[in-house]
Amino acid sequence: MLQRIQSVYLFAVFTLFVLMFQFPIVELISAGSEFYILKYRAVMNPETGKIAVSAFPLAYLLLIIALIAMANIFMYKKRVWQMRVSILNAVLMAGSLVLIGYYSFKGAQMLDADLNISFPVLFPVVGLILNILAIGAIRKDENLVRSVDRIR
Repeated sequence: MLQRIQSVYLFAVFTLFVLMFQFPIVELISAGSEFYILKYRAVMNPETGKIAVSAFPLAYLLLIIALIAMANIFMYKKRVWQMRVSILNAVLMAGSLVLIGYYSFKGAQMLDADLNISFPVLFPVVGLILNILAIGAIRKDENLVRSVDRIR
């Protein structure tokens, strides 16, 4: 299972999206020098806990992406199905980027704040690249299995 390169790629995707729950995605500094962060569930002030914008759809989407990536590792016997699920996960990752942008700009607009993008914003981009690499490796495996079936 983990000896296949696509399993390593998918596990890396899982790890990246789990890490998004740990780090602030975007930092917002308002005109009144208040500091807010976009975490997985809300734009909030980390000191007071005051929530400016709820972002639970983002939390659900990040969780779904991580769970799909982990479940996809165990679909190694059904390569065509694994490829389709990986494509779905890639679309969801693109959606997570859209939601991160939406909540970042919505929070910045509501708080009249400046955006400081932190490194976890890159996690969905890196995850998307790793997912595309996994799709290519799955396709390569499937083609190899089909060519061996033709020889028999």
